[in-house]
Amino acid sequence: MIKTEFRTIVTEVPHPEALKMADRLAAVESHSMHGQLPVVWDRAEGSSVYDPWGTAGSTSPARYSLPTQVMRIRSSSMRL
Repeated sequence: MIKTEFRTIVTEVPHPEALKMADRLAAVESHSMHGQLPVVWDRAEGSSVYDPWGTAGSTSPARYSLPTQVMRIRSSSMRL
């Protein structure tokens, strides 16, 4: 198990079931999605994304949280 401030990994990476899902997606998704890293997620809370097996990761909360983005949009729009 790996646990840091913004990440918890409780399984091998990638999880074997995630590999099966990625293979299925590659077979049915648009070719424009090929080359993107597949992300299998079950739920999100705030800036954290959880996979079905308990691994959690976080986007950079300070840069991508909703209040920060709203503030940036408002600031930009005031300059237009």
